[in-house]
Amino acid sequence: STVRYAPAPRALIDRARRWRVLCQKYDLSIQSVALAFAWAPQCVTRVAVGVKSVPELTENVKSLRASVPRQLWLDAKKEGLLPPTLHFPK
Repeated sequence: STVRYAPAPRALIDRARRWRVLCQKYDLSIQSVALAFAWAPQCVTRVAVGVKSVPELTENVKSLRASVPRQLWLDAKKEGLLPPTLHFPK
């Protein structure tokens, strides 16, 4: 795995793995959860998502339709994946 064309730090790889495990617990893709996170703040009215292909666009639209339960965010806080002071009003 790389970050900005360099090998990813072990801590970042571990964090990504922990997110994947949490997403699997709720039968969600990490893409669905990432897009839901981008939409979470009430002040957000638009989210720009880059795509490389029609299949990727189709997958992104599917991900936008996924319902992410509030409990996932609470679990992410417990696991240290999100700051404990972060609020999810939506």
